[in-house]
Amino acid sequence: MMLISSLEKRFGRALLEHKLMRDYTKLKTGGVVDFLVQAKTIQELIDAVKICQRENLDYLLIGQGNNILFSDYGFPGIVIQNLSSNISYVPNSSQIIVDSGVDSAKLVYNVAN
Repeated sequence: MMLISSLEKRFGRALLEHKLMRDYTKLKTGGVVDFLVQAKTIQELIDAVKICQRENLDYLLIGQGNNILFSDYGFPGIVIQNLSSNISYVPNSSQIIVDSGVDSAKLVYNVAN
């Protein structure tokens, strides 16, 4: 069993164990992953990746689960799902700051309105 105490300390109950990846992908494929972290903010995303790198844990970073096929044998490691979704508009400028987890359809809708 991998050592995940740093992830447990940082994410607590948000660190999910033994989840079927088919429940987290649009194509509904995939077996059990050892651990799943759903990062809802940029800081959570950064923390999860840094912890995995520091602890030398195998991880895979995914987005919304589009265009990805997981093996039915699962994934022996940690899946970090990027669900960060902030969109910020810079006043008096044509700049928009978008989190990397924003769905493109949501971005287009927000910019158009």
